[in-house]
Amino acid sequence: MGQEHRDIHIRDLVLWTENPRDRVDPNASDQTIANRAINNDDESRWKLKKFFKTMGNRYDLSELPTVVYHGSKPVVYDGNRRIIIGKIIHGCVENEDANYFRNFDYPKMIPCNVCDKQTALEHVYRKHKDDSSWKHLQRDIFNHVHMKMPKSLFLIFDETTKIISNMPKMNQRFVKEEILTRKNLQTLGFYADDGVLKSNHKNDEDAYHILGTIVSLVKNKKLDTRENRKVLMEKIYEDSLCKEILQKLRSKDNPLSLLPTQGNVGTPVERTEAPFQLTREGSAQMTKRVNAKKPELFGTIRPLRAGSVNNLYKDLRSIYKERTKYSGHFPMIIRMGLRLLVEVAAEDVSTEEGPLKISKFLDKYEKDPRITFTQDEKSTLFAQKVDKKRILSLLHIGAHGYTATNNLDQTVALSLIIGKMLELSHGK
Repeated sequence: MGQEHRDIHIRDLVLWTENPRDRVDPNASDQTIANRAINNDDESRWKLKKFFKTMGNRYDLSELPTVVYHGSKPVVYDGNRRIIIGKIIHGCVENEDANYFRNFDYPKMIPCNVCDKQTALEHVYRKHKDDSSWKHLQRDIFNHVHMKMPKSLFLIFDETTKIISNMPKMNQRFVKEEILTRKNLQTLGFYADDGVLKSNHKNDEDAYHILGTIVSLVKNKKLDTRENRKVLMEKIYEDSLCKEILQKLRSKDNPLSLLPTQGNVGTPVERTEAPFQLTREGSAQMTKRVNAKKPELFGTIRPLRAGSVNNLYKDLRSIYKERTKYSGHFPMIIRMGLRLLVEVAAEDVSTEEGPLKISKFLDKYEKDPRITFTQDEKSTLFAQKVDKKRILSLLHIGAHGYTATNNLDQTVALSLIIGKMLELSHGK
């Protein structure tokens, strides 16, 4: 179809779920993406507020978003940050930080460059292949998924370990080009085979310790682009356990060669959704994920229909935000509030048999395929041993003053699932 200019209303433009900056579930709403853009603002993915400051005091009509129609939906392939800001300003999505974007001249009708998908992808690639608005991992993902390029070693490393995704400091050019090179990884006992990172170490603990040490060296700037450049092996050998592991790897007693040979040599590094949790300088152990930033109650803002369910939902969010004012028994209030919220929501759902009980409400929504979780949410649920099958028992515990009721992290994890159920049962 080539390209053409077309004016499209801000409310009709659809944010791109495949945006390499922050890929989300294909069914994610504009509200979900906007929430992530604000909530991840300090993690260098979106930098939405910093970007807003560069826009001046009016929308620049010369900067056309690139749009591709998916059926009847105009999806924004390039310019998502500008469109998110416009949706916040015009109330197309709700956001608690909306006042930050006030006093800005933003039109409702947006001139767009409408084109076919391939043309749009070529434009996106040209604009972002060398700039700094995408990090290196995001650029590699785009190249592979959309430009059909082979997976880079950097991407293979992350898909297997999740280290780069979960640790922004590892998503640097010098890490990609000077540390996680094919030669370095082979020297340390790792190699890529059929799109998966594999290990020649006899046990997982040795592999985890080596990888964790690399993370520690980067995090503590023992490896950087200034004074400590290209000294990976020297720094690795300063760790006595790493030295012992690598000597053992090269010993005659190890039947595995350092480099891959023909046949099924080596074993895949265990896939994990959790990053390495550093325990001391130069060492690491694999543990459940611990988020540096505690997730909000219910995860993100979910616009619900007006009524008692929405009122309770907003009250609990408000109370949770003021949690530092209360005693150590405060989590019990939130856990009991979650049970009350689900009970009220269940009674508000009408069926032929009348209002639902809590158990019937959970049965109705817990298996709904529309309920999906991000990688961070999955890690949070796993760490707190919260899954759909345990919701009822965890809510019942909340009706009593048990010690478990005082576990705030588990309560927040539980709220993630409840929030998604409410979005289905009482969403606008």
